[in-house]
Amino acid sequence: MRGNGLRLAVIVALVGLLALPTPADADELSDAIKRLKSDDTPARMTAAKHLGQSDAPEALAALHDVMQNDAGLKKNESLFTAVLKAIGRHGDPSSVALLADKPFDGATVKTVQARVYALGNIRSAESVDALVSMMQKGGPSRRSARGTVEFPLMPDFQTALAVLTGENEGTSKAAWASWWREEKDGFEVEPEREAIPSFLRERWEAFWGEPYGDSAVADPFPQYDFVMEPTKDQIDAAVKDLDAARKSKNAALIQAAIYKNMRIVDKKVVRAIRKAARSNKSSRTVINAAIDALGWMPSKDALKVLHSSFKRARDLYKHEEYYAGILKAIGRHGDPSSVELLSDKPFRGLTMASGRARILGLSRIRTKASVEALINAMALGGGDPRGARTSGGQPFMGAARVALVILTGEDRGTSKPAWQSWWRDNKRTFEVSPERPDIPAPMQTAWEEYWEEAYK
Repeated sequence: MRGNGLRLAVIVALVGLLALPTPADADELSDAIKRLKSDDTPARMTAAKHLGQSDAPEALAALHDVMQNDAGLKKNESLFTAVLKAIGRHGDPSSVALLADKPFDGATVKTVQARVYALGNIRSAESVDALVSMMQKGGPSRRSARGTVEFPLMPDFQTALAVLTGENEGTSKAAWASWWREEKDGFEVEPEREAIPSFLRERWEAFWGEPYGDSAVADPFPQYDFVMEPTKDQIDAAVKDLDAARKSKNAALIQAAIYKNMRIVDKKVVRAIRKAARSNKSSRTVINAAIDALGWMPSKDALKVLHSSFKRARDLYKHEEYYAGILKAIGRHGDPSSVELLSDKPFRGLTMASGRARILGLSRIRTKASVEALINAMALGGGDPRGARTSGGQPFMGAARVALVILTGEDRGTSKPAWQSWWRDNKRTFEVSPERPDIPAPMQTAWEEYWEEAYK
């Protein structure tokens, strides 16, 4: 036994020696740590990259030290981003608390994005919790000098969370939060990266600059298992659950109940969801969850509620987040009865989000009236800027082009005159085909990412 113990000790010692850096490596590591603490930004960025790729514990310790103690780091966006990325590349659970601490203090889009992907590379439940918490604080919308705009990093949160969990709740903050409340207790992150949709893999690879790995490509979109002919017991249970959540006056519980029970397709459930939203008008999360759920539910009753809510709330256009959301939810149904609503007064409360919701909503409604509504909207928007060859002066022409290509099978680019001329020549005889045509891959990707479902 003593001899075996001695041999084991020798083996352990040899393995330890093999793990230590060679003298040359040690010198390079020491030099990189010194450069990281210098005043030369390019040298510091190179050092951060070197330390991010080093397996030595001292490398991560040095990155942590700069993150915690360099008071000026957050004022240098490029360096701060490089340090965050280097920390994340280590994938060490000890970095989670540091990456999640005050994520929006002196933040920019690039630094928050780096934190998100860094946490996505640390395979622990704590990373998932940190990402969901950060998402709650940062989105889904923000204020700017030009008004309210969509929180720009939801696709990045979606990607990082999918990498860690194998789930895909889309770009809905509410859906991810609801999922995490249900799964949090006892949740374990698998050691290997999960299979994720190809477009999420592409985002991940674009940030890290390296292949995602060997995991299979997953189904690209969240699947809702709708119960189209529920039993009375299923309906009663759903309504009871929604009513109990509403009476609790707890926004998180109500939100979770909405997403849980939206799969039971029945007018009584629709009414219960509407009642929950009406009784919690001060809760942004509840209202957004109700709008989103009613958009997804394959139910005429759900669409009627969305229509009536949109028409009844005359000042809805002043509330950008709800306005764009309800337009998108209405468009998701793809019902011809929505054409008039989606095309009426298109410049009221116009923002990029509400404009895209109207245009891409019409792209789902395969009628001649949808094509005419889009062409008429072009005319209302004025002519092309003098000498313009692209849509640079017309911010919605890119979306309009996608919508018109999907509806007509034609492609006249982003030129208003070209589309208007084509319509004049074909208006009388044109018929929209029942099926969506094949379209260029970039258009299909843009459409699918917006709607979070397959094009065909």
